[in-house]
Amino acid sequence: LNFAAIGTVADVMELKQENYVFVRNGLKSLGVSEYCTSGLYALISAFSLNKHISASDIGFKIGPAINASSRMKDDGAMDAVKLLTFEGDYVTAIKMAERLVQVNDSRKEAKKHGIELAHQIVNDNCLYGDIPMVVYVPGINEGIIGIIAGNLCEEYKVPVIVLTDVDSNTLKGSGRSCGNYDMKQKLDECSSLLRTYGGHVGAAGLSLDKNNLETFKEKLI
Repeated sequence: LNFAAIGTVADVMELKQENYVFVRNGLKSLGVSEYCTSGLYALISAFSLNKHISASDIGFKIGPAINASSRMKDDGAMDAVKLLTFEGDYVTAIKMAERLVQVNDSRKEAKKHGIELAHQIVNDNCLYGDIPMVVYVPGINEGIIGIIAGNLCEEYKVPVIVLTDVDSNTLKGSGRSCGNYDMKQKLDECSSLLRTYGGHVGAAGLSLDKNNLETFKEKLI
């Protein structure tokens, strides 16, 4: 029930019908050690949350901490899984939880730096009129490009694709849409230039050869 509540809130599902029941009852037991794994309770304790945990605590503290490790390294998701399923001694659980919180703090710093870089690139290259806005931000962690795309989309009120380097020849991108722009359909129209892609109306992920960036950008716009 606890994990169902966390997943429902963290995945931004509507809190109605059974979702409401999951979250309402899950919040009651989240702060009670007897109803949590050692690892989950340690994570809650690491944020100094008391028994009166709110949906906002999940959305802005617990959820991001669980998600951060997979954003910051390829096999990082297993760190969160190991913590959440850990049933051993509490001292070990606290150490594991504190490491996850530290990774989340690093993600926050990386996100802040990446967003600043992205805005600077938009300004320097006068990308305001582009629909979609395609922003190549070299050297950032690929796990935060979706967050940056969402920030730019919200700021400039246009669809946005943010790309960064995977290696010297490959770029990875994440897109966020707004209005009636169908992100997946537009990528379908440029599929010959992409290595991989997938998504839906509101969001998508993609990869392409670095040499194809300008051609992709021109065709998409």
